[in-house]
Amino acid sequence: INVREVVEALNRGALAPNGEFARNERLRVLPERRSAGSAYSAAEIARLAEHLRQRHTLIVVDLPNSLPSLGDGPKEALVAHWLAHADVVVLPVDLGEASFIAAGEILDAIDELVAGSDGRMRRPGLVVPLLLPDGGRRAVELPAIAELLDHLRAAGADVVEVPFTVDV
Repeated sequence: INVREVVEALNRGALAPNGEFARNERLRVLPERRSAGSAYSAAEIARLAEHLRQRHTLIVVDLPNSLPSLGDGPKEALVAHWLAHADVVVLPVDLGEASFIAAGEILDAIDELVAGSDGRMRRPGLVVPLLLPDGGRRAVELPAIAELLDHLRAAGADVVEVPFTVDV
């Protein structure tokens, strides 16, 4: 089964299909096509989030990159709808300047969504895995990188260093 099939069943008030488990009963993966035709309303995402929360301890949603905004199209709206239900947002960054700029823009967009929600949405926690290649640890101590990391931490992010390897 895929996300669309579950959402359609929930929309009809029908019992949502269970489908197969990915490896065992502890992991279920619901695939989805990322196309313009797979747009969901805020109400559909709310129903799906509630349905999943009642059945699973942890829900991980891999969302498309939606920069520069969270309100300009179906992909962006999908991200905004899910953010309203997120407990934690994970924003991986590498040592490149563009990565830090993107993370800052996403933080600004999240804060804008929260501010515009009239108290209906709380700001999710933020984890920033810093992907470090071999020898990259020294770069973290460079003033420019340290300042960018301090900015993320000041915005409430927990920065976690992760070795950037083929396995990761």
